[in-house]
Amino acid sequence: MDAAIGAASGLIGSVLNQLSNKFVEAYVASTELGLNSTKIKDDLMLMHGLLHEAQRRGVSDNLGLQGLLQRLRAKANEAEDALDELHYFIIQDQFDGTKHAVPDLGKGLRGHARHGRHAARNTVGNWLNCFSCSSMQDDGDSSAAVTNYNPQNATNLDGGNTAAADRLPFDRVVMSKKIKSVIEETHSLCEHVFKLLNIIPNHSSAPPVTLTRPQIGSTTLQDKLYGRSAIFEQTIKDMTSGTYHGEILSVLPIVGPGGIGKTTFAQHLYNDKRTQEHFTVGKIQHLEELKEFHVKKERVGFELEELGRLTNLGGELSTCNIEKVATKDEASKANLALKRNLKILKLVWGTEESAADADVIDGLQPHNSLRELAIINHSGAVGPPSWLCPDILITHLESLVLDGVSWGTLPPIGQLPYLKRLVLNDIARVRHIGPDSGTGRNQCFMQLKEVQISDMPVLETWTLEPTCPLFPVLESIEFRDCPSLLALPFLPDCSVSCTQDIHIHCPSLLSLNITDCPQLLLPLMPPAPSLTSIYVSDNVRNVRLDEEDALDLRSYSGAVAFHNMSNIVSLMSLEGSIISWIDPQKATSLTELHICGGSSMQSLAFISNLTSLTRLELINCENLTVGGFNPLTTLVSLKELVVTNDDNHRCSVTVDLFSEVATAKQLPAGTFHPLEKLAVDSISAVLVAPICSLLAATLHSLTISYDQQTESLTEEEEKSLQLLTSLETLTFEDCYGLTSLPQGLRRLSSLRNLYVHRCSKIQSLPKGGLPSSLYEIRVVWCSAQVHEEVMKLKGTNPELRVYA
Repeated sequence: MDAAIGAASGLIGSVLNQLSNKFVEAYVASTELGLNSTKIKDDLMLMHGLLHEAQRRGVSDNLGLQGLLQRLRAKANEAEDALDELHYFIIQDQFDGTKHAVPDLGKGLRGHARHGRHAARNTVGNWLNCFSCSSMQDDGDSSAAVTNYNPQNATNLDGGNTAAADRLPFDRVVMSKKIKSVIEETHSLCEHVFKLLNIIPNHSSAPPVTLTRPQIGSTTLQDKLYGRSAIFEQTIKDMTSGTYHGEILSVLPIVGPGGIGKTTFAQHLYNDKRTQEHFTVGKIQHLEELKEFHVKKERVGFELEELGRLTNLGGELSTCNIEKVATKDEASKANLALKRNLKILKLVWGTEESAADADVIDGLQPHNSLRELAIINHSGAVGPPSWLCPDILITHLESLVLDGVSWGTLPPIGQLPYLKRLVLNDIARVRHIGPDSGTGRNQCFMQLKEVQISDMPVLETWTLEPTCPLFPVLESIEFRDCPSLLALPFLPDCSVSCTQDIHIHCPSLLSLNITDCPQLLLPLMPPAPSLTSIYVSDNVRNVRLDEEDALDLRSYSGAVAFHNMSNIVSLMSLEGSIISWIDPQKATSLTELHICGGSSMQSLAFISNLTSLTRLELINCENLTVGGFNPLTTLVSLKELVVTNDDNHRCSVTVDLFSEVATAKQLPAGTFHPLEKLAVDSISAVLVAPICSLLAATLHSLTISYDQQTESLTEEEEKSLQLLTSLETLTFEDCYGLTSLPQGLRRLSSLRNLYVHRCSKIQSLPKGGLPSSLYEIRVVWCSAQVHEEVMKLKGTNPELRVYA
């Protein structure tokens, strides 16, 4: 059943594909057929989706649906064949310059006359068919038409002696009736299947069986070609010694309705010995483009000498199976150095062992005009070919890819003044890149835009000449799986020592990706002002800059470069060891700063320069002092402030921070004007009159967590709490010493939410009760008495949301 559904779905998809052809669509929507092609396609797409759903749901036990699907499959097959046949006549019109299959004939006398001729032809044709029969066998391919790109030189493929090939006649009346009938019947069946699927329940979650058309290649499953010997022999003759002999044959299309054997015919043409001998690569001397060339030593491919004769070859070429070339002299016969029009060259060795000479690659030197070079899987040599080392002879290269080579040294890539892209992958023996590795001189990269280096297990450093300037246009850096890598020249504070004290960096850098290079000394972050993407990951560190301009530093030990953060709006440092905060006053776009576990940070002074902050979190920052902290510049824009330490980080800065605010001179009444959310780890630090007066107008949410000192609020703290007239949410969590909630909660007329989490010593709710404005109360992991009291609130106040 799944196979039937999959087959029907595949055929529906094929019909949809045919209807997407603009000429076929126009014919279907013509005045003669009167069909709404858009609605037909919409309905067929719905059916396509329903059939996929039927596969997913499992309907194998429904015999009625199975019968409908078999009929739908047959009709969809007929629709595909009819549209395929129409497509053939449209192509034939384009070749011949005729208009037999134009979508509309028009409403004038000429249109009616032309339609009348088609009707007459239909009547006579039906009468003549009674007296004729076809002697062709096989799959009905007697009508396959073969033509070259120029319709005036069409091949006669019927085996006769006429000068022009017989064509399949286009009968507009028959074609219109056939298409209209089969599409309407297919559409009708789709409606029946749709109704039945709507009432069949879902019985299965098994994955659907997806049926796809087989891949078509040059190998044929039919050993003998039946019924088309005359056409076949005539086509071979025309290509090798007849009509097309001596011409530049660009295209020889084989056209005809679907299912009549075009593929089988083409496969036999391809595999015929006469075709292969005539079209041997070396004989097509004027060939200008050849995507792939496979070196032949057994069955597949050609001799390099044949490639050598293609003097006009240009564009892109991949030369494969080079391991089958035995000597340098044999390789030289490819004449790559003479192919001045060749712009992209790939030299590909297979993975099987070879007894070829080590200098085979020396014979494959390309022309100096080459722009892109890839050398893949070259083994058996200790270093690059002679035309890449010690001096590079193809100096116009813009892209160099070395993948899976066995070399111990690399070419002097700095000698390539136009190099834009460098890819090094799976090179197991190279330890150094640069002058110290003997790879040349003047290693500067003025045009380099992209660097990809991966799977180089012993690579340690990349060094540059001391006279080299910056990497002015480098945009993308990617290093993966280089476990021994220590230093790179691209990034500030990460360059190796040079004879002169210069800084090498990348002012145009957009993307930085360093994965599984655990020994690499990371640069300051971010290393360039233009960066839009950073991904650094290994078994310890994780640094990311995402598409929302948020920089996340996890376990990063280094400097933070605020002067490179002109576009970054959020910075998080988690369990890191920031050694310095450089130019914080230049982070004009930074609105969020999250620091968690920053044991190396000693002072809040740098925060005073971040005047655009709207959210500040300082979590588990031990030994932090308020020296140099200026509340007048820092707190004026904050909307959310979190300053807390958990049980394992007891030295909190909360008390000192708010003491600095409370005692600061010239603090205007609106200092905390935007602050809406506040989370601290000390009740006594916040619930003082000077602080609460500043917070009264705007503070909506107050969270007290990890306060281990306070058992109950003092009278002064109770009074200060009453000053927070805008407070809507009050939370106490992990306050293990707290034995009671504030007694004046009832007077907080704006309070809507009260949350008490993991405060086990609190035995009861406030004796004065709770405010009438309360909308929700949530008590988690507290004493049994408190839980019982909270649950009783459900009975007294049904509208209150209670969680306990």
